[in-house]
Amino acid sequence: MPQDSQFDVYLCHSSKDKAIVRPLAEQLRNDGLRVWFDEWEIKRGDNIPAKIEEGLEHSRLLVLCMSANAFGSDWAELESQTGFAQKVILALFASASPPDVLRLRRRM
Repeated sequence: MPQDSQFDVYLCHSSKDKAIVRPLAEQLRNDGLRVWFDEWEIKRGDNIPAKIEEGLEHSRLLVLCMSANAFGSDWAELESQTGFAQKVILALFASASPPDVLRLRRRM
């Protein structure tokens, strides 16, 4: 984890959960945190995997926004298995089932 983190929080989520995660991202930003949220950081024409890796490398904290959608998302799966973040917070949405959470925990 770099000492000169560009972001305080990286939000890992399924694109199907944008409507739920966006208000969280906005609230964290309004509270003064520097938030990596894909809608704000990835622009048209960007290399998406490179932007995600850069965001993960330069974030102090990884927040895994876990839902039934996230457990089926290749991107969320990849981000959740990163070794960049030393601190991880699980944000469980109502649609996340206990077996899904336990499977994720075993991989971490």
